[in-house]
This record gives sequence, C-alpha cells and structure tokens, in this order.
Amino acid sequence: MSLLDLVRNNWNKFAAPALAAVALTASAATGNTYSAPQQQAVPAVVEPAKPASKDVAILEKTDDISRRDYATDITLNERDMRDLASKMINQPRDALNYLTNKWADSHRNHPSSLRKAVEKASMPVCGAENLIQNYSKCKIPIIAYVKGAFKREGVDPNYAHLGIAETYWGSSRNVSRAGARGVFQFMKKTAQNPAYGRHLGLLVRSDYDERDNAILSGIAAAVNFRYLQLNLKEIALFGYNSSAPWRYKVSNSNPTPEGYVKHLGFQLKQVVDSIDSRTRKSRNDNSSLYLTKNNRTARFKKENLNYPPKFDGINLVLQEKHPDFYKIQPETNALTVLTYTKESQADSYHTVVRRENLSRIANKHGISLNELLDANSNVNPRRVRAGQQIVIPKRNSELSPYDLAKELGVEEDIFFALNKQMKGRNSVPSGAHIILPNANVENAYKAASANGKYALKKFYEL
Repeated sequence: MSLLDLVRNNWNKFAAPALAAVALTASAATGNTYSAPQQQAVPAVVEPAKPASKDVAILEKTDDISRRDYATDITLNERDMRDLASKMINQPRDALNYLTNKWADSHRNHPSSLRKAVEKASMPVCGAENLIQNYSKCKIPIIAYVKGAFKREGVDPNYAHLGIAETYWGSSRNVSRAGARGVFQFMKKTAQNPAYGRHLGLLVRSDYDERDNAILSGIAAAVNFRYLQLNLKEIALFGYNSSAPWRYKVSNSNPTPEGYVKHLGFQLKQVVDSIDSRTRKSRNDNSSLYLTKNNRTARFKKENLNYPPKFDGINLVLQEKHPDFYKIQPETNALTVLTYTKESQADSYHTVVRRENLSRIANKHGISLNELLDANSNVNPRRVRAGQQIVIPKRNSELSPYDLAKELGVEEDIFFALNKQMKGRNSVPSGAHIILPNANVENAYKAASANGKYALKKFYEL
C-alpha cells in the first residue's frame, strides 16, 4: 500500500479529529480567596471513546515551544460543554471542581509534564554543583527566590506555581502566538507597565528582554498578582491575562467566583445553543469558539475557563506526586535587583577648518556619519564651511556584562546564573536590571561610584 493510500484510508480515524481540536489559551494572574477543592470532590469524568461526528472539541494547549513534551490537555465535546454550561449556571462551585479534577486527571495521565517542570524549577540558580564554594545560597532552587517575591508582596507563595501552570517552567524564551513571553507569560505592554504601586517595568527591547529571566519575570508576576488581588479581590486569579473579569466587575462592584462563573456559563450556553441550528457555521481559533446562527455570531473565549481550575489541578498533583517540591519555602534576604544606568557624556562642538567635510569630522571623533548627521539635522552636508560649529553627539559608555561582573566583584558564574538574559551580549543596556547576591551589593555601589560612567540604584530586594 502506498503512503498516499495509507493517509486516505486513515484520514477520518486520525487526522480529522486532530484538526477538530481547538486551542484553549492559558490565562494567568493574581491571588483570590477561591480555595482548591479536595482531590475527590467530584468523580473523574470518563471521556467517550469516540465522540460523535458533530462534537466540537476544546483542546487546551501550553504555549511552551516544545509542545510535544508538555501535551497535557483536556477536551470537552459538545455534550460535555452543554452539561458544563448548565452546571456553571446552576452549580458554579461544582463546575469549578469538575474542571479542576479534569486538569488533575490530565496531569496524572501525563506525569512527565509536571516532572520536567519540577526539575527545571528546582534547579539551583547557579547550575552545576561545583560552582562558587563561597556562596552557599547558590544551591537554592530558583522557585524559592520566586516564592520569596510572592511572599514579599503579601501573596500566597504557592502562587509562584503559576510558572508551571503557564509554561510548565519551560524554556526561558517561551513565546506564545499572541506574543506573551517568559515563564510567567507576560505581554510586552504588561511587563513594561510601571504602575501597580511598585515599579514593575521590566526592560523589553528588540535585542534584550528581561522576561527571559525567570527571577525577574517572577518578581513581575508577584507584583502583578498583588495588583489584581487589590482590585479584583475574590476573582483575581480568573484575571491573570484575561480582561473578562474587569468587564464583569464594572457591573458587579462586589464580584464573587460563583457569580463570575455563572456569568461565563450564560455565555457558553449561548454558543452551545447555536450548534443546534442546521444552518450553523462554526469557526475556531486558538483562543475563542465562534458559532454563527442567522448571521449573528456568538463568541466564547475559552481561556476564561483556565483559572483557577488549571492552577488548582496542578497543585493537587504536585502535593500527591512531588510533595518535597510543593513544600519548598520562600527564600528572602538573599538577592538584590539593581537598575544599571549609563552616564552619558555631554555634547561637544567641532569647529570646521578648510577642506573638512562631515565624513572626516565623524572619523576624527570616532562616530558614524549617520550619528553625526542625526545630531546636526539643520546642517546641509554639501555646504559645510570653515568656521562652522558642528555638534559632536554624546556617547554612552559601553561596558560588556563580563567586564561589569568583574568590576562589581561578582564571580562570572554567579553573575550569569542570576542574569541569564545578559549572556552573549556585547554591552549592558542602560535601564537593565541586574540581580546580585546581597553580599556583593555594597562593593557594587563603590565600584559604580569610582567608575563614574554608570550608576546603580536599588530596584527590588528579595
């Protein structure tokens, strides 16, 4: 049998159901008072062996780049969705428990997902065991520092496990289709936002992105969590990377998990009811389910069902299968985050002499012609005359991460273990955040003062 015949004969059996699955994008964020249900609160639901042909499947996927390593999914066919919508409206707490147990069962059936996540989050921040004998805190797992940030913000430290719920603590450069990046999946605008009562603003540029640093991303998540907790209160966890709870709060000044789930239930029911029309048309994408009936489109954002159930389901299995990891305590009073700012030189001036042009002047001062032209936009480069004053633009001092680590008195291995986003760079960008052991902070300030070409300022203390 040819390969083409094999594909044709097995299309309906394998490929078609796979194409029918639709991604349910992970949402994430801050603490609320909703407590995780007990493991056996609702019996596990057994999926039908072969869904009916008109079933509409919902598939949750992780945004991790190595998706095949983390394929822990839950699916809901049309019958499940109809039952879930009814339960969300009439028994919202049971609906949350139902989804939590679906997630827990999924992770019990795919144990490698959590195992790999636990291994990554448990890695000592300095990596290899033979590094830095004089720095004992080097062997502390990275999750402990992130938990320390959550504790500092007055949030339950175990919400640091959102890094597992979001990306299974995957590759440091996880990027979703929407552009969310890092272990905690921050959009660029959110990561840069200096609001939230504390300066969250991570530095995000095309060539440098602090979302790639798990500790800095964890600090941002903790600050964001606190902000959501203050504003959304009991439904804060629903609002991590989802705007729906904010819209719900506009008409409900005292929102509750039950009321919000009921609100979502009516939305889901509207979409599921549209499936009954014989003239219906359906369209699925990675975040929403659209169903059109009589030229009217109903939309349900599937990510709104992720939290708290996904987070609580993962925590249930962590307690069962990885109790030592679950019990890791927050690490505080160990690290300090400093903001690095380059000190710029003042503009200077050059007096043109005979037979000089802008190109020769640029070469003389060690700058590019474009830099010189940008600083002298009012000068016609073809009519430069003797005696004319030309602005020589200020130049920022350039310091490589390797040189900076040496100057601050921090061993290279420790510096790059804490500041992985710096590795491989030729220079440290102004505004970058640098993580140092507390023992090195005082010497760092002295080094910056003596150098005079850059300044260091405390940003956050773990």
